[in-house]
Amino acid sequence: MKLNSSRVKLSDSPNPAELTAIIARWELAAIDGQLGEIIQSADGTQFWELSALFEQKLKSPDNIRAKSRLEKLILDWLYDFVRLNVIRGRIFDLREVLRTGSADCLGYAKILTVLGRLCGLDLGIVEVLIDNRGRVLPHTATLVRLANGKRQFVDFWYGSRDIHHRRFGLRVKKDGRWLIEDVDSRDVKNAEDITYL
Repeated sequence: MKLNSSRVKLSDSPNPAELTAIIARWELAAIDGQLGEIIQSADGTQFWELSALFEQKLKSPDNIRAKSRLEKLILDWLYDFVRLNVIRGRIFDLREVLRTGSADCLGYAKILTVLGRLCGLDLGIVEVLIDNRGRVLPHTATLVRLANGKRQFVDFWYGSRDIHHRRFGLRVKKDGRWLIEDVDSRDVKNAEDITYL
């Protein structure tokens, strides 16, 4: 399957052929439960077929609630898929993460962003300024923007599919303009709109 890399390009992204070859060797996470019911016969399917199927399914629901539910199911599956194939380490360069199967927080955020966008999810990298315990630290996580307007922060380093850090660096829409700002978690819900860096 030909990879549409224009949607997923990061500055350290491997070329599409390299990405395809590496991901093809990864072990797939189980597809069961509600996601299995939605996509049905996916046994023996490669990631590329699944990502195209996920993207297609996300385009079809007219119901925002159903689309958001599907987005969360796909995100949970992607979390398991990445966890199955990438261990904690100190590598942030996406090519090296793919080559070694080891990542730090930024490496995890990059791989989830690339794979998630291939599946049709709206997600990207954010800076974590104050973590869920109140510690000030340099850290990154992934922001997922769901169809229902809710936001979910995924943090592999902390082992969470929906982490509640206290302060983020991200882009905020104010009076129709996008600005990079530091935002407290309680203000995320009240913002006109937010997105990743």
